[in-house]
Amino acid sequence: TQILAGRCYEHEFVPFKALDGVMDALARRLDRLDDSELGRLVPAQMPALARVFPVFASACGRAGPGRDSAELSSPHAARRRAFGALRELLSRLAERAPLVLIIDDLHWADRDSLTVIADLLGGPEPPALLLILAARRGVERSPLPGETLAIELGALPEDDAIELARRLLAERPSSPTQDPRRLAKAAQSHPLFVETLVRHVQATGGAGAGTLEDALASRIAVLAPGARAVAEMLSTAAQPLWPPLLARATDLELA
Repeated sequence: TQILAGRCYEHEFVPFKALDGVMDALARRLDRLDDSELGRLVPAQMPALARVFPVFASACGRAGPGRDSAELSSPHAARRRAFGALRELLSRLAERAPLVLIIDDLHWADRDSLTVIADLLGGPEPPALLLILAARRGVERSPLPGETLAIELGALPEDDAIELARRLLAERPSSPTQDPRRLAKAAQSHPLFVETLVRHVQATGGAGAGTLEDALASRIAVLAPGARAVAEMLSTAAQPLWPPLLARATDLELA
């Protein structure tokens, strides 16, 4: 199975930003192919796609002569050719092995990205792929064609959250005994929060195990200064940080 994953970022301002991460993943996959295999896979209109997503420049250069590199004066025609090439490329990839596209945080997507996604999946003979889109609750649904299945992921049912807390507590019995119902309620039945609270009470022996904020503060307090600086920087960043930039911002040296 071929999996191409990306995500949107609130403060990122690039064209078609919902597709940007997926295109990066696709370009990396193409760059790993040998020249002959790449030449068979890349469509003739690939340079048009590279003008929209420059990350494909290397694949275009390696694909060999004979590729369509015509400049189009009409932005609409250029866009149509670019995403026609993407549609053809995805179709060819899907013929090789099952293809999955994953786009996270779709609630930050721009309208152009949603239109392109709809165009890719619409019309005759769309690429045979599985598209997984993740967005926060309450976000306007994307105008996507065809059959779609919406699955809402929320908190665990109360009984399941209590059972999760009970099983986690049983792994390392703490003293004094903790009430799994109280922990599940304090964690609002969120499975990750339930685990965080349980690990906290196990580490403290039940002392000061009031809220999720207490548990997080306790974990941060025991971090080494460098790790704490990194955690603070990442928690306030609008998007993932380039490691050398993160190192400079936190006065750390990369290994």
